[in-house]
Amino acid sequence: EQVVTAQPHQVKVQVLANGHEPEEPPPLPNLSLHTEMKRLALYAQEMTRENTRLSQQNAGLRRELTSKADNLDREHTALSRENTWLRAQLLHAEELRRELTNTLQMNQSNTSLSLENERLRVQLYQADALERE
Repeated sequence: EQVVTAQPHQVKVQVLANGHEPEEPPPLPNLSLHTEMKRLALYAQEMTRENTRLSQQNAGLRRELTSKADNLDREHTALSRENTWLRAQLLHAEELRRELTNTLQMNQSNTSLSLENERLRVQLYQADALERE
């Protein structure tokens, strides 16, 4: 057999010129289509490798993001608990301040009443002394 280098439409013209129609289509006379298909196949392989790499990178980033979100959630929970505890401590401190303020007021009142009581006792003692005289 003889290999013919020609465009597909030229092969068809030559076959018709010879007077018989082949039962199978003739093989491509040049390698340009085969080369283009091979180039596209290599490009598809490269794209598949790139997609795989990007998919793996996305999965890693997703895991990292999930881990960071979990850590933030744990920190938020811990801070929320601490905040609740600090609020309780603040309420307790405010109660102690009110108690201390009340105690100081009562102490001042007691001091003033004691001074008044002492003054009245002195006056009573003086009045008793004058009455005895």
